[in-house]
Amino acid sequence: MTDVAKAARLIVPVSSWPAPDQGAWRRALRPFDPFDPSIGRACLWRASTRKTYEDGYGRFLAFLDSIGELERTAAPGDRATEVRLRAFYARLQADGLAPYTIAGHLMGLGRVLSAMHPDRDFSQITRASRRIHGQARPVSDVTERFRPLEEIRGLAWRLMWEADNGVFRNPVDRAILYRDGLILAFLCERPLRRANLAAIRIGEHLRRRGDEWWLTFPAAEMKNGRPFEFPWPQESSLALERYLAEHRKALLGPPGEDGSATDALWVSSGSKGALSYGDVGFRVKLRTREAFGTAINPHDFRYMAATLIAARQPESAPSIAGILAHTGPETAEKHYIKPGQVDAVLRYQEVLRETLKSGGRDRREKPKSDSSSRAVCEPAEEDN
Repeated sequence: MTDVAKAARLIVPVSSWPAPDQGAWRRALRPFDPFDPSIGRACLWRASTRKTYEDGYGRFLAFLDSIGELERTAAPGDRATEVRLRAFYARLQADGLAPYTIAGHLMGLGRVLSAMHPDRDFSQITRASRRIHGQARPVSDVTERFRPLEEIRGLAWRLMWEADNGVFRNPVDRAILYRDGLILAFLCERPLRRANLAAIRIGEHLRRRGDEWWLTFPAAEMKNGRPFEFPWPQESSLALERYLAEHRKALLGPPGEDGSATDALWVSSGSKGALSYGDVGFRVKLRTREAFGTAINPHDFRYMAATLIAARQPESAPSIAGILAHTGPETAEKHYIKPGQVDAVLRYQEVLRETLKSGGRDRREKPKSDSSSRAVCEPAEEDN
């Protein structure tokens, strides 16, 4: 069984929740009703927050199902007995989850139950989550996973090169390889939060402005509650256009009978659907694990970007907030190490560019533009 299949069994998606749970959740997501305080308790949650809490609740349902105690006709809140909650906590620990992750799942469970049953008190669950979070310590040094960004960029370009020169691969396999390489290349240049990365829609977030591609996210979709925009990395703009013109179409296949197709930038093969939040993380970790022996997750790119800026241009450290879309430098200093967002992003790009040059060779392989639209670059020297 693949890692994706295993993960799917650990979290019950909303579409598979028991009928009482789905009904209560729909009620919680309805617009706020001033005459009925039981409606709309979760309607103002951001999409990323809602997804995180749904996963926490879905994991609890999967646990109950695994021990034969998922009563599908029971009220959601009736299942959350202290005995089951303690057993759920023990299972999360036994599964090897980090304390911060366990705290997050419990917080999601408590918040969803509170939204479904506003007349009942589930504060003991959220309090337990906060206690676990407060006592948690990192289980490992995140820097152990770091790789020089020039190595990751080399991997990204090698994947795209292999996609365009892999004569023994079918078009869909080449498209998957190319898509994954482009995601890695983008993260090296623009360390965007995974929720926003997975949510990119063509024409909504990604638009053409003259000779450039730009990404724009409204305030409601950003964790800091502020709009965010920046240009697509110039180094990979031709690669993006090649992906849109050929490889993305290969992944989608012919349009359905109704002619519909998703406007998602990152798509999965044959499903005409977007790569999910979890799928994006899985693809990044899969490719980096295969190449380096250690999986690097999308959030690690944010750490690496901040570390690179702080090491190469300490005087530019305040601009980290603009690169990572934080509300201000205090958040960046606390977690990673707003003037102008675009200026900050471009400054980071210059630091990365100089880093690549200082490695003895400018490895900014650019896609070749020719009439046949064949090879996009030469492979990197490493062949791990």
